[in-house]
Amino acid sequence: MLNMNPWRPVNRSRLLSLVAALLVVCIAVGGARSAWAAAPANDTIGGATIISSLPFGESIDGIPYTTDAQDDQLVGNACGFTSFPNSAWYVYTASSASEAVPILSIFVNDSATPSGWVAATGTPGSLTPVGCGLPERFTLFVTAPDTTYYVLVLGQQTGGLTVNGVVDKKPTAALSIPAVTPTLAVALALSGTDEVGISGYLLKTSPSTPGASDPGWQATQPTSFTLPAGPDGLKTLYGWTKDPAGNVSLTASDTTLLDTTKPTASLSLPEFTSTRTVAVTLAGTDANGIGGSFLSPSPTTPTAADPGWVATSPATFTLPAGPDGNRKLYGWTKDPAGNVSATASDTTLVDMRAPVVRITNPRNHAKLGAFDEASGSAGEPAPHSGLAFGRFSIVRKSGGTCEWWDPKKRELVPGSCSTPLRSAIPRPHERWHARTGRMDVSGVFTLTVEFTDKAGNTGSASRTFSLDVVDPTVSLAIPPLTRTLKVPVTLAAGDNVGVTGYMLATASPPPTYKFTKTKPKNFTFPAGADGTLTLYAWAIDAAGNVSEAVAATTVLDRQTPEVAIDFPTFDAELTELKKIAGSATDPGAAPNPGSGLASGRFAILRKTGTACKWWNPKQGKLVAGPCAKPLSFALPITKTWSKAIGTLDDAGAYTLTVEFTDRAGNTGKATRRFTIVASGGSGERGAPA
Repeated sequence: MLNMNPWRPVNRSRLLSLVAALLVVCIAVGGARSAWAAAPANDTIGGATIISSLPFGESIDGIPYTTDAQDDQLVGNACGFTSFPNSAWYVYTASSASEAVPILSIFVNDSATPSGWVAATGTPGSLTPVGCGLPERFTLFVTAPDTTYYVLVLGQQTGGLTVNGVVDKKPTAALSIPAVTPTLAVALALSGTDEVGISGYLLKTSPSTPGASDPGWQATQPTSFTLPAGPDGLKTLYGWTKDPAGNVSLTASDTTLLDTTKPTASLSLPEFTSTRTVAVTLAGTDANGIGGSFLSPSPTTPTAADPGWVATSPATFTLPAGPDGNRKLYGWTKDPAGNVSATASDTTLVDMRAPVVRITNPRNHAKLGAFDEASGSAGEPAPHSGLAFGRFSIVRKSGGTCEWWDPKKRELVPGSCSTPLRSAIPRPHERWHARTGRMDVSGVFTLTVEFTDKAGNTGSASRTFSLDVVDPTVSLAIPPLTRTLKVPVTLAAGDNVGVTGYMLATASPPPTYKFTKTKPKNFTFPAGADGTLTLYAWAIDAAGNVSEAVAATTVLDRQTPEVAIDFPTFDAELTELKKIAGSATDPGAAPNPGSGLASGRFAILRKTGTACKWWNPKQGKLVAGPCAKPLSFALPITKTWSKAIGTLDDAGAYTLTVEFTDRAGNTGKATRRFTIVASGGSGERGAPA
């Protein structure tokens, strides 16, 4: 028999498999023609096209209506159709040798006007309608092998006809479900393909293939399935599709892990942190493994789909900006099924401010002769984590090399300038003391003190100081002779660090030490008699080291030499003068002898009005010159002296000046006036007898 409901499934339990034949008949709308050129051979039932095998296909043109008793019987009497000018007949016999019961599917498309179909069994002249209708597409379920079916296709418009037939095999089925699920309700995708179409879907947890009439079939494609209650574990789901002929697909299956147990979570933070990026340890356990980790400063539990989840547990987390103080962080884990753990949390103290370090000893740039202890203070602004430890280092740097003070060895140790030799400061409290051991080496040193709090912040302070354990040296020189109490001083001093002061005195040790920053250039002895005077000198450095005293002596001689002129005599009149003579002594002042004669000289002047001429014995003539600048010539340094001067015979009045200077710089002087008269006069000769 023929099932006349195009989409209702039929009972096919007797069938070996579901392979079907699809007959598609299309009446295509052609151009607007009043009649076709010629009727096709299958215009009547006698010329019905036989579909002998599948697949099948043909195209015909023009179906003018032909009055036929079979047309009238099926159209008018069986189904009540009227006014269908176009028709075509097809015949198909479902062979018992077929692999399965075929399906006869008809598709009628007659533009926007109604079209229809009629199917019947029997023989021409004695046909029994088994189905008819107006839908444009229908499917006949052939349930009786060896039965011949006649199909009449009807249309109101003129046009062409195309017939195609294919084998309808079993539909396919594909099932996909998540690998894990935290609930019994599982999202899924069940799909299939078929030449005719998918008419049903079925899901269950049993692998037995359902029949086409199983009550579990549903026409709508499912998107979820609720697993039966039971313990967690692997769950397998099975799915099938079927087509309108009742062909059921092969079994599709997929497995999911049912996991409804939440994982555990634990969160650990350091007690203190010096940055907002804090180290974290977020861990959890789950029978099926941890699939994600989530950290947040908010206690709100995230959903499994929150974008903040990360696959690998983070090693750090950056806290939101804000003031120092206690911060709380929350953490969760989730398993592959999406179960989210209970909230884990921990607290850390954010302390980003370094300790404030001060050094009170030594003072900055202090000049010291010894050093053995540093001291100062260290504090932290609240809220704070507390001081953890302190340490210090002392370096002496020269160019690009560094020496570090080792308090244990009490010596300088060469080392890298970038790697300080640090020593611990015991009991890092607000007031600290650090013993360095006695430092007995000179140089400029830098003391650096560091304090680190429990959060890891480090504060530091530095002081530069000079240490000098070497006395300066000094040298003193004054003239051996002096004619005044004020004498020039040549003072030199040296020190390994630097000289900062000088002192001169006439006694050693002096009554008081009074150093001057400026090096003295002269010294005035106290009033007293002529004779030997002694001067002492000292130097001092910045560390207060004083040099040994040095001494220098001078002879004070304030008596001038005694000078006498014997020739020419006083107011002598001479016709010429060839030699001068006299005496000179330096007696000194009792009981101290004089310093001795050092030099003697003479000058002879003839002055007329304001004009002056000086006698030049070397040239043997008078030479004009400034009156204030005598033209002098040397005399022998003897107690009695004489000096040839050439021949001075130019008439005129003259003044002879003789000067002798002692070694102390005292000068004695004598003058003598004389006149040169013209030759033949009464004047004396020009030289002593």
